[in-house]
Amino acid sequence: MLPGKRSEVIYSIWPSDLTNHEIAQQQYEVWRWPTSIDDVWYFIRNFNGEHQPLIHDYPVIIPLITIPLYLAMVYFGQKIMKNRQPFKLNFLLKIWNLFLSVLSAFMFFGLFQPMSNLVIQRDLHQLVCLPEKDLLYGTPFRMIWIFCLSKYIELIDTLFLILRKRPVEFLHWYHHTTVLAYTWYSLAILSSPGSIFGCVNSFVHTFMYFYFFLTSCGYRPTWGKLITIIQIAQMLIGIAASTIWSYYYFVEDSCPLYSNAFIYFFSTLALYGSYFFLFYQFYRKRYTPKPQSSSTKKTTPPTNKTAPPTNKSPENKKKV
Repeated sequence: MLPGKRSEVIYSIWPSDLTNHEIAQQQYEVWRWPTSIDDVWYFIRNFNGEHQPLIHDYPVIIPLITIPLYLAMVYFGQKIMKNRQPFKLNFLLKIWNLFLSVLSAFMFFGLFQPMSNLVIQRDLHQLVCLPEKDLLYGTPFRMIWIFCLSKYIELIDTLFLILRKRPVEFLHWYHHTTVLAYTWYSLAILSSPGSIFGCVNSFVHTFMYFYFFLTSCGYRPTWGKLITIIQIAQMLIGIAASTIWSYYYFVEDSCPLYSNAFIYFFSTLALYGSYFFLFYQFYRKRYTPKPQSSSTKKTTPPTNKTAPPTNKSPENKKKV
């Protein structure tokens, strides 16, 4: 079917007023804030991935400013809080984690429905390569656009850690900065596997932030280990999707790309490969029992005395 003849995308949960071809032919101007309800509604229903607001307007400067400022916050924020009492932000933390969980679920369902319909109605090649740019217009790409901007919102996670005087480990700040940079780059060049990465990541974050919400409410979920496992699985899916895309691009020459293919391919493998290594190390450190040496084993005489639980004791947390 020719792109100019394609009718409205049938796998969009909020169908567009225009066809994909009509959206693509729109005259592009630097994005301005909508000034009326009609402007907002038109923007929502007729989203053009090839003319992305903010991302194509400022493809370099926004992440180039944000990432150094974020790293400065990580470094100086911990120094400022070193001799201060931690802030009690329990209520805000509950709202924040629940908000991100709901937002992630919203993005996941907004992406999964058109993506699954594209595979069912056509094939996997269409999803991985998007030769007809099916997901670059209307609702599907609007969800990817929101997903990209959400990586900036998620930087506030680190601010909560700093203000509560919790450790900001390498995995945490490395993951936040590289995901932000890679997602912005991926959308700026309209890489076709971006929808897969966004959908899978939104799925993982739906449960991850809900887990954080429960812990901030005083519960102790028993499925924390599962969160780390699906995070590791996410990295394997990312590597697999990149490998399949590379096959279609280099062997069958059927995947369009607005950038250097080698830079995109190796940056994707390096990113997901490093995540896999770091999350696997985190899993081993947290969930693999450490063997006790014979010198540390001591026999303790039995006693009937038991220490009363304190507010800091995990026994006071409800299991979920």
